[in-house]
Amino acid sequence: MSVARADDHVVGVPWLEWSCTGESCPTPVEFAAKVSEHLGASAALVAEHSQAKIWACVERLPAQAGQPTAWLAEARLLDKAGSVVSTRTISKDGESSATMADALALVTALLLSNPPEKPQRAPSTPGTPSAAPAPRATADTPPPSPPEPRRWGAKLDAGVSAALGLLPGLSGAGEIRAFADPPSGRTLFARLAFWPESTATVSPGQGSTLRLTTAGAGLCPVRGHTGSRGFALCAGADVGWLRASGFGFANSTRRDLWFADVTAEGEVEQSIADGFFASFGLRAIVPLIRTKVAYFTLGSATQVYRPWPVAAAAHLGLGYIFR
Repeated sequence: MSVARADDHVVGVPWLEWSCTGESCPTPVEFAAKVSEHLGASAALVAEHSQAKIWACVERLPAQAGQPTAWLAEARLLDKAGSVVSTRTISKDGESSATMADALALVTALLLSNPPEKPQRAPSTPGTPSAAPAPRATADTPPPSPPEPRRWGAKLDAGVSAALGLLPGLSGAGEIRAFADPPSGRTLFARLAFWPESTATVSPGQGSTLRLTTAGAGLCPVRGHTGSRGFALCAGADVGWLRASGFGFANSTRRDLWFADVTAEGEVEQSIADGFFASFGLRAIVPLIRTKVAYFTLGSATQVYRPWPVAAAAHLGLGYIFR
């Protein structure tokens, strides 16, 4: 006589706890295949979608003199908390374990495809407790695996930025950013930006050409995902130097000036494929050092440019997530 143990569900059929006594009992995999055939779809996918599991049993009842063999088959639908949601029982005489398993596969398919809304108490059956499903675990059933610890993540992003109020007119920059996602959940980032020459004039033939290079870091305390799209709210700070080259003044010289700012930004990411994503962000920039670019002519200073108290920038990039 072959017996399918209750812990056989561990091998390949995680949604099914199966027990069967008899000479022609199907294996858990074979029983799951019968359920899928009745559903017309993968039983594993249906169970995963409804967050349900099945406890199923076929057993031979104690024989009585002069009576045909009596069989009892039962299927229970369990929710993700392990509570019994619905129960179906089949009792027949003179059948085989294989025939009872076939009938129980159809009943199991009906349970998975039409689950009731509220849990119910499991009915009492011979040899089975009434308050909860009776998983027939053996002593060698392995304990559940502990959840895998959250690991560090990383991604790299490169793109272009455009700003108003940082340099004269509408200025553009190339920017590279690296992100680290620690187990704590607050994403850290570092960035490097280069703003090419931008010219400010005070009169024909007089002005200054400015170029800015910055490096910064920050964190993103708020992050979330909706499907293939993610969003983040971040804060950061940058330091760098502003190179100003004057022209048209008696004392026109090239000067390197310190630059520092703090930033706040919001960003949206869209997953593309194979780890690649596109990003778009809006950033507010508050210069901490609003250095005046000025030149002296005939004893008076002529201011050529000074950053706005609050500048605005937009960023468009393409990145890759390292898994």
